[in-house]
Amino acid sequence: MPKRDGISLAREIRKKGDETMVIYTSSTTEYAMDAFGIHALGYLLKPVEYTELKKTLDMTKILYDARPQKYIHIMGDEGPQKIPVMDITYVENIGRNVRYNLQSGRKIEAGRRNGTFEEVVAPLADEKEFVQTHKSFFVNLKYIKSIRENHVLLDNGTEIPVAKRRKTELQNKYMAYTFGDEII
Repeated sequence: MPKRDGISLAREIRKKGDETMVIYTSSTTEYAMDAFGIHALGYLLKPVEYTELKKTLDMTKILYDARPQKYIHIMGDEGPQKIPVMDITYVENIGRNVRYNLQSGRKIEAGRRNGTFEEVVAPLADEKEFVQTHKSFFVNLKYIKSIRENHVLLDNGTEIPVAKRRKTELQNKYMAYTFGDEII
C-alpha cells in the first residue's frame, strides 16, 4: 500500500471502534506482534500455504457468522418474519404498503394499516446505516455505489430517487458512514 502500511491502517480502523476482521500476509515476521496488538485473525507468511489459509478463512467465517446482528420484525404477506437489518438494501412506500427489498433480491410486502411510512420504518430510521432519501424511500448506506444528482445508485443497479431537501443529509450520513469522523 503506497504511503501507508497495513498495521497503521488497522490501528486507525480500530480507533473508530470498527471490528473488521483482518488477516495479514507478509514475507517477514517483523510485524507479527503488531498484528496481534490490533486483534488480527491471522498472520500468514508468504508463500501462503493452502492449509493455513483455509484454516484461517474457516475460522473467520465461524466468527463472522457468530457476530451479533440486529433484526427487524416484519408482518409480511407470508406472516411474521425476522429479518437481519443489514440484509435490507432499501425500503419503499407503495400506496398503503411497505416493501422491504433484501440483498438476496427477495421482496417482502407488508401492509401498513395505520401510521405514516416514517412511523412504520422507525426502527430502521434509528440505525446509523439508514437514511431517508425521499418521502417514499429509506436506503441502507452499505449498498450505495454512488450518489448522483437526483438519485443514488445501489450495488445491484437499482436507482433510488433523492429529494433536493434530503441531499445534504444523505451526503453527510454517507460520508460519516464511509469514513467515520475523519478521513483516513
